[in-house]
Amino acid sequence: MNVFGLIQMLTLHLILVAAVVKPSGIYVDNGYDKTVFQEITNEGHRKYLREEILNVLDIPIDTEMHQQQEKLPTAASSFLMDIYHLTNDDKQSKMLRDQELKKLQYFDVNDVGMNSIIESDLITTLAARNSKKPNFQKTDKVKRLWFNVSRISTDDTITRGELKLFRTIDNVSKKNRGMAIIRVYRIASDRDNNGNRDMIFVDSVNTTESDGWVTLNVTESLHFWLRGLDINRGLYLEAYSHGGEENIRPEAIGIVGFKGVPEKRPFLVVYGNRNTARRRRGLDYFHSSMRKSFQSIAMAPRLPMSCRKETLYVSFRDLSLDNIIIAPKGYDAFYCNGPCNYPLNFNMNATNHAIIQSFINLKYPDRAPKPCCAPSKTSTIHVIFRTSEDTLVIKKREDMTVDSCGCL
Repeated sequence: MNVFGLIQMLTLHLILVAAVVKPSGIYVDNGYDKTVFQEITNEGHRKYLREEILNVLDIPIDTEMHQQQEKLPTAASSFLMDIYHLTNDDKQSKMLRDQELKKLQYFDVNDVGMNSIIESDLITTLAARNSKKPNFQKTDKVKRLWFNVSRISTDDTITRGELKLFRTIDNVSKKNRGMAIIRVYRIASDRDNNGNRDMIFVDSVNTTESDGWVTLNVTESLHFWLRGLDINRGLYLEAYSHGGEENIRPEAIGIVGFKGVPEKRPFLVVYGNRNTARRRRGLDYFHSSMRKSFQSIAMAPRLPMSCRKETLYVSFRDLSLDNIIIAPKGYDAFYCNGPCNYPLNFNMNATNHAIIQSFINLKYPDRAPKPCCAPSKTSTIHVIFRTSEDTLVIKKREDMTVDSCGCL
């Protein structure tokens, strides 16, 4: 089902005649300039609607439905929220936009990073682990970092991968507070009999003498893991103080580790674009008989005098999707409703073809149908969702909001 199909399906709930159980998550104009919720009392219908929304938003169906969201924000979630606020509102003032840009600059986002943000359909953040085992963080040492990339689709084009590390000098010895060098390697083998590993150099960065984020380009390693050419053994960090002369532990120069403040823990950013058509996901429990019953619920309470945009708000929270979708809490979908009768006036935003078609329909109704009231302009929304305990994604979805309607 495409996005317009979803919008049409949502409009089927404009009147429901059963008793009130709880809000459905669908809000519409009641015809008296007041927005009210419409009820879906059948849990099968509610489940179908939730599944369809996840389908349209391209959120994996097997996402853990009842996982608990973190109470405290992490660096990864704060980073995505800053991107969300910057990109999700084209009408914000220059002052607010500058504030959001400063927040991203705090995360060491340069011109290359900003271009990646603008040009990406999806951005994924992965929290760092020091082991492949979930919740296995016995040490705070950050020499070795591992990321679970299994949730990243190989059907998508991955354009860039960035490792984000935070350096704080609060508890660092005076001799290690100056400029330092951080080098990152991809671990290419297990330990041999002498305890050595094969390491492949990935990137390096010079840190400043103050607190802040640093960024290393790990795109090559990410591509290697996703192509399945190597076992994902993770990354290895080296730190050098005194202008690169002394090799010391990364935490000795202030690199925050796995048990540090959540807002400063290391994470991986993956930028990408979708390059394959999303396949329709089947719903085994939703049989054709149920579909007919679902559609028969809707009875149009009124038709406007002409084609126009109508209120339709979808609340993710009321649909019990807020344990997966972090932001937004819902969105204005709107929908198009009303007849396209001859003569089509200016307010109907009709195409020239629709004007001719309506005239033919007036004279020869058996030869041409009336033009349809449909979206003539749509816009994009950004959605942040969680696919696992340590994986967050912000995704751009086109054609989600109706901006204007017309007779087409």
